[in-house]
Amino acid sequence: RDLDSSLVGSEMCIRDSSWSYGRLDQESKAVAANFQSGAVVGVALRRSAQAVATILGILRAGATFVPIDPSWPLDRIKFVVEDSGCSVVVGDIDAGVETTRYEELESLPSGQDIQPDPTDLAYVLYTSGSTGKPKGVMIERRSLAHYVSWAAAFYDQGRRLTFPLFTPLTFDLTITSIFVPLVSGGTIRVYAESESQTDLVVLDVFDDDAVDIVKLTPSHLTLLPDHIGRNERIRQLIVGGENLTTATAGRALSRLDDEAVLHNEYGPTEATVGCIVHTFDPVRDRADSVPIGKPIPGMRLYVLDDAGNRVPFGVPGELFLAGDGLARGYL
Repeated sequence: RDLDSSLVGSEMCIRDSSWSYGRLDQESKAVAANFQSGAVVGVALRRSAQAVATILGILRAGATFVPIDPSWPLDRIKFVVEDSGCSVVVGDIDAGVETTRYEELESLPSGQDIQPDPTDLAYVLYTSGSTGKPKGVMIERRSLAHYVSWAAAFYDQGRRLTFPLFTPLTFDLTITSIFVPLVSGGTIRVYAESESQTDLVVLDVFDDDAVDIVKLTPSHLTLLPDHIGRNERIRQLIVGGENLTTATAGRALSRLDDEAVLHNEYGPTEATVGCIVHTFDPVRDRADSVPIGKPIPGMRLYVLDDAGNRVPFGVPGELFLAGDGLARGYL
């Protein structure tokens, strides 16, 4: 299984070894000692236990992390590094600024955890740039805490669930797969990138059937072949990022246990991962697309016309978001 690392029970595995929560605590503290509060640090690491420790360590230092995909074109990497103001990048890439490998981070005595202000930046995540120049979305710590707290309560419901980490660090749905299990005492099972140009590691996730909940896109679901066996352990799917058709949702549920559920979670990067959710009901949801649902606590949604007035029921308009999950803005 191209398995790089995983949290098993309360442990994170690297190949055939594992990290306990205690090990993760020590590693992230050691990372934190290398950075100053307020610094902007690029994270150009492949999916691994070290990547998780690096992200946590940067936050513990009171700094801001910027996910960078090492496979990006060099011009995009340098643009993101310069635009975000990264002072250093953790990873083995040519970023135009100081770079350091995880193994080269100094083993410094760890001090006390910084207590940053809730309005300090947690991370800057760049849009795809498909409609123009990529824009850095600034997410404050309070917004990250708001989303993660809600997601842990809504999806985990007090259970210690196992999430797979199989999507790029630069994809905001990955925020769910990293932080939600860790704040609820759960498990991260980390799948390394495949060597092929098309990363089909999602197939391994469903082949293994070794996690409780999977967050993915409708495009991921369409990659799953019909011959894959029925999954018994996977009981929840969180789907987001694209329009979810009723046909796709029904097909996905058909391969899971009868008690499994599928959640359609909507939200742009600018609203911190997700801000609207609907649990799919194959009996009641008969339209072509699954509804995006209602706002999560702390968020408000409005459908407005060009003049900023609320439109009557059934009249098209623009969706406006407000509340605790809103990003500070673009960098």
